[in-house]
Amino acid sequence: GFLKPKLVREIPDPVTGYPLRWEAADGAQSAITDHPHVVDHVQLSQYQAKRVAARRAGSSYAYDLPGMLHLALTMKWINASSSDVPAVKATGSRKRSPSPGRKAAAEGMPKHIMKAVELVMDWNKMELVETERPEGSNDIGMLAWKMTMKTPEYPLGRDLILISNDVTFQAGSFGVKEDQFFQKASEFARVRGLPRIYVSCNSGARVGLVEELKPLFKVKWLDPADCNKGFEY
Repeated sequence: GFLKPKLVREIPDPVTGYPLRWEAADGAQSAITDHPHVVDHVQLSQYQAKRVAARRAGSSYAYDLPGMLHLALTMKWINASSSDVPAVKATGSRKRSPSPGRKAAAEGMPKHIMKAVELVMDWNKMELVETERPEGSNDIGMLAWKMTMKTPEYPLGRDLILISNDVTFQAGSFGVKEDQFFQKASEFARVRGLPRIYVSCNSGARVGLVEELKPLFKVKWLDPADCNKGFEY
């Protein structure tokens, strides 16, 4: 989870210096297995590696977005509470009614200000399903959540759909499945009349080559021992 610190020891590659894995700093398994969404140290290493990869790409890991929004929403409630000063009595006959935000702040921040449920594609039925699964277990470069956010302006909560590219999966590029997922997630929000937020971090369309065709290509290299020198035809 986002902003839930755990003390771990990073084991780097002796040649490249890149992190290979993370272990409990005190040698106990509790610091690893106590992660709320990752069940063992192997998954935790993969999760942290993806987070590092996203940061190297100048972005944030998609699975951190709900936690970041939760933090921003918490700060919004704190600021609303700190600015909740008694209203000055109007000099005229009409009295100014308190804003919804001030009224909600005066009553206090709700216990659960945000709920996020991941939407996962059922490829057999071609529909999105609300699913609880370990973070980082996606097999395509697109993610979506159905979220309920309680704000000082509307403490009862409003629903929205959050969609994001996973930049750690093939640079967040759009393939056929990502395009279908994005269309279904957008349709999910549209038919329910919900706001849709799309966090875009991708490398565009995924232009690939059918694997079955690759062995059929014959190339006349300038130097067969070094393909970097180019080809004749």
